[in-house]
Amino acid sequence: MPAKSQLSSARSMASSSSRARRTNSTRIPIWALSSVSGDSTPSCSPPGRSRSDTRCSSFYYLSGANFAGCAVTYDIARDYLTLWIPYTDPRTKLWYGTTPSIEETKARVDIDDVRHINGLDRFLYLALGPGSTLFVLHPEQTPKLQSTKGALHIDTARLRPAMDSARVIKTDYEVAMIRRANAVSSGAHRAILSRLKRLANEREIDAIFRGFSQAHGAKYQAYPVIAGAGVNAGTLHYWQNDQPLEGRQLVCIDAGAEWDCYASDVTRTIPINGKFTPEAKAICRFLESGCGALPGKGQVAN
Repeated sequence: MPAKSQLSSARSMASSSSRARRTNSTRIPIWALSSVSGDSTPSCSPPGRSRSDTRCSSFYYLSGANFAGCAVTYDIARDYLTLWIPYTDPRTKLWYGTTPSIEETKARVDIDDVRHINGLDRFLYLALGPGSTLFVLHPEQTPKLQSTKGALHIDTARLRPAMDSARVIKTDYEVAMIRRANAVSSGAHRAILSRLKRLANEREIDAIFRGFSQAHGAKYQAYPVIAGAGVNAGTLHYWQNDQPLEGRQLVCIDAGAEWDCYASDVTRTIPINGKFTPEAKAICRFLESGCGALPGKGQVAN
């Protein structure tokens, strides 16, 4: 779950930016971010994409909730953060299980209040007076309000840049989560290397990476595994991962696990038989020297 300092940083940024924009007669502005409803995997994502979609990660950053069907509102004037969670009918638990209760969520998340989402429309109606502004992260997340007390301004432009600014500097908690994701990914890459000579198809690489990640607590991938052998490595977003390795020199493995909505990203180009040809080695050394001259760039694996 996000650390308290992480949420405080977002709240401070929100409060100061709101005060600078407030006008005479406007009622309190409220920020609203909606989680993806239904399946936890965003529908706009490519196959195998995890929940690290911008909307979901920003939602998690403020709320600490990583299950579907939620919303979060932030009352800027009161500095009050509320998480809205779905209510699970006890009759459906046998078939679909349940989401955390209000009490369980309050115990796990650093937030001011937790309520059931069926009360969100009523809350917004009471909170948003004439001339209020409702800031929404993405246009498609604008709540469908049944009624309002007067003219309401929906701002879908300014919240995302503000969130991006708040998230640029990582807290110690966030750095630890990113390191955890990278540790799992590094282990998965090593697992592939230890078996590569015995593998016959790209899909085995894909399966080993995802299986290792899940076995070590990283249920989701930061992005779909790319395991492109031979000419397939030339496709930047190659997701088929179903071609034989036989007769191909190299395989490009671009894969990163996700840990609690924090992503990793590791790419390696590896000789399938364990040894670079002189030409491939020369190309890798050339790329390595070029990447090394650029600040912030990684090195090509030996």
